[in-house]
Amino acid sequence: MGYDIDGLLARLDQLPPREHREAMQLLGSLDDDPVPHTDYQQDPVGWAEAHLGIDPRTLLWSLNDGYADHHWDGTEDPLMALYAAVAAWKDVGVESGTGTGKSYAVAILILWFLACWENALAFTFAPAEKQLKLYIWKNIGEMWPQFQRHFPTAQLTELCIRMRGGTDESWAAHGYAVGIRADEKVATRAAGMHGPHMLLVYEETPGIPAQVLEAGENTCTAPHNIRVAIGNPNHRLDPLHKFCTSAGVVHVRASALDHPNVVTGNDDLVPGAISRKSIDRRRQKYGESSPVYQSRVRGESPEQASDALVRLEWLDRAAARFQARRAAGTIPTVISGKGVDVANSEHGDRACIVDFSENVCIRVDAFQCPDANKLGRQVVLEIDGSGLAPMRVGIDTIGVGAGTVNECHRLGRHVQALNASAAPTINAEKVADGKVYEWAADANIFRNLRSQMYWQCREDFRNDTIDVEYDQELWEELTCPTFVDEPKTLVEPKEEIRERLGRSPDKADAFVMANWVRARAVAPPKPIIAKDRSPGYDYAKHQPRERQTAEQEVALMIQRAQPYPTAGRHRIPRR
Repeated sequence: MGYDIDGLLARLDQLPPREHREAMQLLGSLDDDPVPHTDYQQDPVGWAEAHLGIDPRTLLWSLNDGYADHHWDGTEDPLMALYAAVAAWKDVGVESGTGTGKSYAVAILILWFLACWENALAFTFAPAEKQLKLYIWKNIGEMWPQFQRHFPTAQLTELCIRMRGGTDESWAAHGYAVGIRADEKVATRAAGMHGPHMLLVYEETPGIPAQVLEAGENTCTAPHNIRVAIGNPNHRLDPLHKFCTSAGVVHVRASALDHPNVVTGNDDLVPGAISRKSIDRRRQKYGESSPVYQSRVRGESPEQASDALVRLEWLDRAAARFQARRAAGTIPTVISGKGVDVANSEHGDRACIVDFSENVCIRVDAFQCPDANKLGRQVVLEIDGSGLAPMRVGIDTIGVGAGTVNECHRLGRHVQALNASAAPTINAEKVADGKVYEWAADANIFRNLRSQMYWQCREDFRNDTIDVEYDQELWEELTCPTFVDEPKTLVEPKEEIRERLGRSPDKADAFVMANWVRARAVAPPKPIIAKDRSPGYDYAKHQPRERQTAEQEVALMIQRAQPYPTAGRHRIPRR
């Protein structure tokens, strides 16, 4: 019995559901194994036009009017540059403005990859399942009827394509959510992906954990294993920008200023894409030099996130001052504060000790620490060797840090046990070095002690009162945290920072604690002396105060748990 296959394919979309299923079963029975489109292995755009009916002008922007005299703000024809890199078997990273069609282009790329190589495997990753469904896989679903005409046995289910249907995983595509709270099974699954023809796609890459990206790098061992990372960049230390600037990766920047809707002036040329009105609105609201405009319009990776707690330019100024001190030979040496971030692992997180001398950071020492109690004994030796008052040593007491703190206390050195999740200390904000009082009224209300300590560090950098030598890891860890300030200031939790960095922020935590507990250069109070011994004045009562140093004043104050009197301060500007 013969069948009008061409006619059936032409009417496939118009068939009622039951007849559509029967037709698909019929088509699947005619050929049990799909035949790949090998003729298009070097031509994704041609394949998309021929088999999906895609207008090439949506992918090759320069085919539209207005580009003859156009000055490209980003990569010339960025979507075509993406396709050319993948067709040449190269890894590629795309930093993009919003509304440029990158998810649409990658959906086509995945279908092309599956269509052109037998037993190809494609895996897509995004921080949340919702992001997978809203972008790449939504576009795949819209193109699926056209795709299935050429591969009748292929089946599309939620976040899954099986080219041979059924449960056959030998030729397939899958989508996985790998957000910062994903468990270790995700990284294990990513590390176990192997095949001769494999495409790994990372969507919204700035939110993907570093260990997932690392697992993908380690699993791509065959020549035709390709990684594609796309997203809107947050800052130059985020996972997307670091991927884009890695060795061997083709870096593409898709600027909204180059999109056909903007260049031609026709906002409806590519429906749903970026418009001039949207660009003008962000230009007026944020300014062209703002991180938001640079990232979300131009696809340019700003130096740091718009809500970064510590700004990169503040750190650069601090490093420049340190270098000037070094050149002048004025780096102090007497330790005024020590911060200790504790670890208890031979191969995992590192411990870190940071020392301050006056307002200068003179030591950032990260090292493996298999024994937290032994670290406590080391801290005691350092305290005794430097003459530093134990109250000027801050140690994170959460988790394994408790062992270090307890060991210090057992040996009679009563260091400050800093519980990051504890309530903030009231009236304990540190003033700049050289002021009469070390403590001042708080300018902010904080959610916890960790936020208060990190905010203090931010303000010291902002006010140019810390000098520190450049350290790449420390720079990354200090500029990584973000914050919210309504109704109370809250710094991004350490767990989320760890996931984005791919490591624990050991150096930053120790640095923040050392800065919090260090002795500020407090001017000693003027002695109270009565020249006329007027009635009611007890000279003997005030005589001891004349002999007390500023350090002793602070020690007495801590013991009494009473803050210095202060006239109060205005609220500190945040930005």
